Amino acid sequence: MIAFAAAFLAAFVIISSEVREANAGQVELIEKLDQEASQILASIRSPKLNAMAVEITSLGSGIVVSIFVLIVSVLFAFRQRYIQILHLLFATIGSAILMFTMKSFFERPRPPLISRLVDVQGYSFPSGHSLTSAAVYLTFAFLLGFHFKKSFERLVIIGLTLIFIFTIAISRVYLGVHYLSDVIAGVFVGLFWAASLAAISQFYLGGQIDKEK
Repeated sequence: MIAFAAAFLAAFVIISSEVREANAGQVELIEKLDQEASQILASIRSPKLNAMAVEITSLGSGIVVSIFVLIVSVLFAFRQRYIQILHLLFATIGSAILMFTMKSFFERPRPPLISRLVDVQGYSFPSGHSLTSAAVYLTFAFLLGFHFKKSFERLVIIGLTLIFIFTIAISRVYLGVHYLSDVIAGVFVGLFWAASLAAISQFYLGGQIDKEK
């Protein structure tokens, strides 16, 4: 798990360095990819897809994620899974701190207002929806996976969760409120945070979190 966390962090560092150089006025490959991705997704817009994207992107909003964490925490509390509650809360609070800190540091403007389908405020890099979704939903997938003994079942849960996370991320680009590099960076940071917490949990608890009563 530590190796995964390191790989996710390294990927974010590479993307963020490219974005900073692009913001400094250098023509970077990542800037071209951002523009092409935005143009492709904008070309397939339709009223039905627009409505679908708005619904999907809401699943990564602070309000929805907070409600999700609250509901899951209550369910864990009924089963006296207090360590799992703390694990999930650390994932949530930590992702929020990472998001606000990084946005303030990079200060990347959002895509042009004319391209946006929804009204948003704040800086663009990294995507908060993508970062929070990756950190919280993947952490939940890890915690849920403890209840399944077979590795295949755990992989299915994690795989479906990753698809869910990337769908939310792409919806942000489709809606014109983020660049592709914003959401990819956000996902990598979120995955890094989730993997780091999972590694810490395994190290200190010896993988026995699922046996908590």
